[in-house]
Amino acid sequence: MDGRMLRDALGTFPTGVSVITTVDDQGAPQGLTCNSFASLSLDPPLILWSIRRSSGSLKTFQDAGHFVVNVLAEGQRALSNQFATAAAPERFHDIAYEAGMLGGPVLEGCVASLECRLFAEHEAGDHILFIGEVVKLRHAHDKPSLAFYRGQYMAVARSLLELASEERCSSASVREARAVVTGALIRLACERASPSQVDAIEQCLAAVSALTDSDDIKSRQAAGIAFFSTIADAADNEILSVLGDALNEIVIAAIDPDRNVTEHVQAARERIVDALRRRDSEAAIASFQDYLLSLNKTVEGPLP
Repeated sequence: MDGRMLRDALGTFPTGVSVITTVDDQGAPQGLTCNSFASLSLDPPLILWSIRRSSGSLKTFQDAGHFVVNVLAEGQRALSNQFATAAAPERFHDIAYEAGMLGGPVLEGCVASLECRLFAEHEAGDHILFIGEVVKLRHAHDKPSLAFYRGQYMAVARSLLELASEERCSSASVREARAVVTGALIRLACERASPSQVDAIEQCLAAVSALTDSDDIKSRQAAGIAFFSTIADAADNEILSVLGDALNEIVIAAIDPDRNVTEHVQAARERIVDALRRRDSEAAIASFQDYLLSLNKTVEGPLP
């Protein structure tokens, strides 16, 4: 299995971001950024997270026997980056925290902090899975969580969706932005897509075609979004992908399902894929422009 494709597929599932902390045998604070944290059981209260076998912090967490899961708030992106990229001795530089019940660092300003005893650990491929029993919980109910999606923080994508849903931007400006961003993604996909990625795009095209006459509006919309999302994966630019996915979702959700111009739209999609297969970026962009001309006839009024 292609490791990159698996990573990209798993990246389509949004996750929260946490910093896992503990202390070493000298009492010094240690920590790392983690987005593999998940709930496991309510009775007893168990959570889990994983760490790479190659991580220099692995032995510290194994020896400590306890840890704190600090669930980050939306405004703590810099803190997340610091614990993900800084050398271990520098990760707590200028970070406010207090010692928890078991001695682990509880970071200030988080959405939640779960102090845990190590309940079990298991080998899992190239990772070690830690299961913790929650012994103390703190929760700030009034803070939104920091989220991670397709290798990027979700704040930008969420902001775009909120702008559209609250009608704080015009339909024309959203469609214009979509044309620019998706056009760039198509051009990059022409240059970078692997044969297997082009095959995946063609499979999405077939799925859209199969739903042409379907009354299942949600499935039709989802297939249309998946088509462009798969192209974005092939473009291999995470920032443009996050923007493109959000803009495509907004525009496709606004299509009037009662106006049937799918024949013209589908023909343009087919030409996009043909151009991608031939690595002809100019033809792909021209076909995308044809797609937009047909699609704009089905988008009316304010976006949802």
